[in-house]
Order: sequence, then C-alpha cells, then structure tokens
Amino acid sequence: MNTDELVGWIASFSSVEKFLSTFCNSEQVMAIRENFHKAKDMYKVDEVSMDKARKSTELKTANGTPLPLWILEQYRAGCFSTSVLDPMILNKCILPMIIDNPKKESSTKIGEHLKRHLYGLLKPYLKAQKVKEGVRVGECDIQFKPVKPAQCLITDLDSLRDEERLELLCDIFRVSPDELGQFENKWKLVALSLHYWSRNAETLTQQQIDALLFCFVVYSSEQGRGIIASHSRFQIDGRWTNHQLDSLHSFSMWQCVYYEAMKLNDVLKRPLEFTSPALLFDGRLCLNYACMKEADFDAIKEETLTTFPDMAKLYEELLSICSPREVSKGSSSHKASKEKHKQPAAATKKTYSTLVSTANRFELLDLDSDDSDEDDSDEEN
Repeated sequence: MNTDELVGWIASFSSVEKFLSTFCNSEQVMAIRENFHKAKDMYKVDEVSMDKARKSTELKTANGTPLPLWILEQYRAGCFSTSVLDPMILNKCILPMIIDNPKKESSTKIGEHLKRHLYGLLKPYLKAQKVKEGVRVGECDIQFKPVKPAQCLITDLDSLRDEERLELLCDIFRVSPDELGQFENKWKLVALSLHYWSRNAETLTQQQIDALLFCFVVYSSEQGRGIIASHSRFQIDGRWTNHQLDSLHSFSMWQCVYYEAMKLNDVLKRPLEFTSPALLFDGRLCLNYACMKEADFDAIKEETLTTFPDMAKLYEELLSICSPREVSKGSSSHKASKEKHKQPAAATKKTYSTLVSTANRFELLDLDSDDSDEDDSDEEN
C-alpha cells in the first residue's frame, strides 16, 4: 500500500473515534487523547497586547539596566554584532571557531589588545569586572577564561561627537585618522585592520601581505572578478606543508583583527562604513597567491596592476598602511614592493605617515602587560 492509498484508507473512516476504536485498545486511546490535548495547548494563543509583546523582547545588560535604545534598534535591523551583545548581556562570550594552523598558538591572540578595549567600553554595562571568554575544547566542552577590560574613563559614549568616535577608534588601533583620508569609505575599516595586523602578526612575509592586498584588489572590483577566473584556487594535494600552514595562520590573524575592528566600530556607532569580508576576500584565492612561487605571483600581480591603473592605485594605498614588524628571508622588502608599482604621478602624491601621539586624549588606557588573570582562571563545561 503506497502513501496515497494509506491516506485514502484512513479517510474512509467516518470519524477519528471510529478509527481509534477499531485499531487501538483503551490504554492506547487514552495516551493518544492525552498527547493530543498537550499538543493543542502548545499551539493555543491568547490575546496579546503590543505592550506585552514589546516587553517580552526587551533585553537588559549584564548589570540589569535596559539595553540602550540605539543598540536595540540596530540589533532589530540586523546591523549590530551579536558578538558584542553577548558580553553586554551575559558577561561572557564564546570565541568563534576559525580555521588555523594547529601547530601554532591560536590566531585570536592577536586581538587580545582590541578585545580588552572593547570590554573597557562595555564596562558600564557589565555586572562582573571581568568578561569570561569561552574557547571550544573538543566537540562539546567549552573552557572559559576571565579577561580583564582595559581601563576606560569614558562612561557616556553618546556624548561623543562623530569625529571623536573616529579618533577613539583610531587611538585603539594606534593609527592617526589622517592616514585613513586617502581611502574610499568602504576601505577605511579594512585599512585600520591592515595597519594593526601588519604590525602585530608574527613572522609575516612580504608575499603574504602582497597576496592579501592583491586579493582585495582583484576580488572586490568588477574588472578583477573578470580575470580571476583564470587564477586557480588553493587546493591541497595530500598533507599541508609548513609554508601553507604559516600562510593560513597569517590570514586567520587578519580575519580575527577585522572582526574585532567590526565590533569596536559597532559599539562606537559606526564611525566607519562596514563591508562584509565575504564581498572583499576569497580565502582560497588568497592562499593560492601566498603559496605559489614568488616569481609567478609577481608576474601575475605586475601584469594585472599595469593593465588596470585603478587597481594599482588601490593596491598602493593599502600597501602604504602596512608596515610589517618582521619580513622573512627570501621575501622582497616592503619598500621595494611599494616602489615596484608606483605610478608616474606618485612623486607629487601626499604621503600619510602621520605619527600617532602617545597622549591618549580619551584616557583609554591599557592595563599593565604583566597583569595576569591566571589566579582567577576557571573552567566551565
């Protein structure tokens, strides 16, 4: 008997009672009736007023105060990071899973400075003095570690003007706002992340920097998307090599920095435009550029940037914000890479090398580097 025949046969009974009395004993009938009434109660809807509906969706911060209205509005519009709401409401958060080199320390470590400043800005909403960060261990367990926020004397972000919010964001990343002036709006947050990443990522090579910037340039433009079809994506034949894992680790660190920049930008009411990395970046394409032979990559990059001046201009601008603290042997120097794609008009081009003042006008202070949380560490499953 197929499904249609079975449904037709059941429908031939004059009532549910007739069907039950034919095939079920009294105990089974009672159990069916009980489950039916339970299911019916689950879907019963009483009259609901708009006031009750609104109150049922109100969120409160960790210390019990109402969530600021502007955050609630942004959240309901899908424009506010849930990664910021978690510590605000729960006083804890779970760090996202990121594909990384298992042989090295987690790439999330590069963002510790940024996260502590984020928690410092959220301190007026916290119940406890430390935020518990959870890291997944295995398939099910989560290990929590308390993180102490940076000291922040700003208690009312709403009182800051738009330009002050931008200055505060730049202060956290230790970059002058003037250095962002050369970029289109959609690239300013990316430039901020590149500035921090290039100065704090360990053992970063020039080819890794060039690969990331070149990936941004070709993947985000219509002309670039037309030519990358001929550029092969990264594929693994057998086991990962150390060089491939190192490149993966470097790009995972940039991803962590950009996500922290996104969260700080949200808390400060978005002084910079946010663009999803999915619209700017292709991980497999970037890994392919970083792991291919340097001469082959340089040839592709040179041909593309020579053919498309707009791409070359954006590449130069992004390169100008990067200054790696360490360049591995065998990689071209940062200065040489800049000179290689310089346009004829670059001689009169304004340079953006403004030094960041060590004075912190907003009194947003780092904790001492040796301030350890080890004594307070705990674990939760």
